[in-house]
Amino acid sequence: MRLLVWLLLLATIGPCAYLEAPREVARWYLAAAQVERAAGHKELADKQLSEAMRWIPDEPQLLMTRATWQMEDGDLESSLATCNRVVELRPDDFNALFARSHVLDRLGKEAEALADWKTIDRLSQTRGLSLEELQWALRSIQADRDAGRKAEAYERLRLVIDWSPAEPTLLLARAEWRIQDGEYALALDDCNRAHNLDPERAETLLLRSQVFQYLGRHSDAVADFKTLDQLSQTRKSINRVVVLNGLAYARALGNVELAEGLKGVNDALRSAPKDPAMLDTRGFLLFKQGEYEASLRDMDVATPLADSEFQQRYGPSSKPSPQRDTMARNVAVIYYHRSLVLEKLGRNDEAERDRSRARQLIGREPDDTLF
Repeated sequence: MRLLVWLLLLATIGPCAYLEAPREVARWYLAAAQVERAAGHKELADKQLSEAMRWIPDEPQLLMTRATWQMEDGDLESSLATCNRVVELRPDDFNALFARSHVLDRLGKEAEALADWKTIDRLSQTRGLSLEELQWALRSIQADRDAGRKAEAYERLRLVIDWSPAEPTLLLARAEWRIQDGEYALALDDCNRAHNLDPERAETLLLRSQVFQYLGRHSDAVADFKTLDQLSQTRKSINRVVVLNGLAYARALGNVELAEGLKGVNDALRSAPKDPAMLDTRGFLLFKQGEYEASLRDMDVATPLADSEFQQRYGPSSKPSPQRDTMARNVAVIYYHRSLVLEKLGRNDEAERDRSRARQLIGREPDDTLF
């Protein structure tokens, strides 16, 4: 009887195991390929991916991995062919359509890229987008913006927001663009919408505090950072040291609660005593309190540290990017702050050298809007 039971189980499970085996082997090869790719071993990664595809030749996930790598390596025609194959297999695959539209844009085939977006728009009427599909969409849209097609990027992002109106990430992405474009009131609208969807989301509070500062609403910026400080005491995902520094800096910018700000940044510096941003915050608070010599001691440590980190990450031949521009701006802020201290001490030539370096970093005259 027991033998009969085992035979029945084998007859039931055996075919499933046989069918599942190639997929499991392919997953192993894909995982190995991703590890090699992350380590910079592109040729070995391609071999591992080819092995995975030998086991499951027309698996969309494997094909999309190949299309993405081809795109990253600049092999746009091959990437397009791979995306086309996925769309043939799955005409409603959003990831493939987003990826293909991105490749078509890079190949200068804007009309065909727009056709894919129209397909996505039509399909989205019957279902929302998954997190993975939203990430594909944002990558594709960001590529438009990076290529200088701002109007097209804004329109496509508007479409995606319409498809997934309850996703704060999309609103925050547009708010960041609007900050970069100087549209602070519109950025605040997006931040407020995102905040209404998730009132305790740290990314929203951080970004909105930045917008408040651009709008001169420093008390509101301080209030958002105080909320973050409360959240950071119960959430390990929020770095309290960063929050303490941000709250202290918001107080310095608003010229409010300076003593509390100094206490907060001193608490933060106990965890990172050589952090240039935190040293700059303390130096700026001391400057606001008229303690110029003490302020300069912090600035003299922070300034070369920040500039050295920037030059190590981005050499003189590095290409512009949002990440590079952000870091350059942060370094320029520290140079500008030190120039203010030097001026108060009557060391005007040195102050002008700092301002000159700030101008070189950001391409404009540093002023009170630089923070």
